[in-house]
Amino acid sequence: MKKVLIILIAISIGLTSCKKEKNTIKNKQKVEHIANTDFKSKIEGKNVQLIDVRTPGEYKDAHLENATLINYKDKNFVKNALAKLDKSKPVYVYCHSGHRSGNSAALLEKEGFKVYDMKGGISGWKQSGFKTVVTEEIDVQTKLEDKKEDHIIKKDKVEATIIKEVADKVTENTNVVKKIITETTTKVKEVAENTTEAVTIIKEEIVKPVETVTEVQNNSLTPAIIRTNTSDFKANINGKTVQLIDVRTPKEYKDSHIPNAKNINIYDNDFVQQASVLDKSKPVYVYCRSGVRSMKAASKLKNAGYKVYNLNGGIKGWEKAGNKTE
Repeated sequence: MKKVLIILIAISIGLTSCKKEKNTIKNKQKVEHIANTDFKSKIEGKNVQLIDVRTPGEYKDAHLENATLINYKDKNFVKNALAKLDKSKPVYVYCHSGHRSGNSAALLEKEGFKVYDMKGGISGWKQSGFKTVVTEEIDVQTKLEDKKEDHIIKKDKVEATIIKEVADKVTENTNVVKKIITETTTKVKEVAENTTEAVTIIKEEIVKPVETVTEVQNNSLTPAIIRTNTSDFKANINGKTVQLIDVRTPKEYKDSHIPNAKNINIYDNDFVQQASVLDKSKPVYVYCRSGVRSMKAASKLKNAGYKVYNLNGGIKGWEKAGNKTE
């Protein structure tokens, strides 16, 4: 009798253990990864728990009709799913291509949900020509995220505009600086040219006056050079057709000269050759700025056989006396 009792107890324990094992196996529900055609047949026209696990932006662009958004990338994904879903009913999940929905399904399966995961995601769904919808009715979190994204975009645009304005200003300032440098360089060049010319004039008219005057004085007994003052010079040329020569530089001549004067630059190497067009049977009247260069020119012309009248004090003295120039 005792043995029979022990056997009955053992059988009872075995039956209980098997029952528990069956219940455990029954409660352990595996995720089913199904093709979009099968997925479509299970959800179409039915009130099911259809979950889009993509981001709010993706959901807003296009999603399956009646799908609820629960973002897999949200750190509170499981918490949000538990708050919205009913464990007594199956859950249908999808994402873009199937990767995120597969991970989401695994998390939901651990929480005790029966999950159907669509292979190929919404990308494959669209390729099969199945319908998707677009809606502006999204949850508060999505709106907040969209506003945040819009703010970032606007901030980026503002920063880009500021950067462009700064770049444009730098370019503008660079152009201004270049213009200033160009103008300054031109001015410096002009000053340098004028300085060089001034130095040359000073050298000819101040440093070497003794040498030039001495040269003429050594020939003072020859009447081929006649030094005249302003009034005598004017009397000899005024209203007459004479050979009047300005021996300064072309620039000086252009700035102002005695009417009817022709320019033959004393600095030209072929000065004498240029002067050869003059008539030796008629006197030549020469002048420069102050009288020194014209004295040198007069000496060269005298040596070439001309009778020369040189204006003492040059065009400076001529203008100082109130005489006309052009």
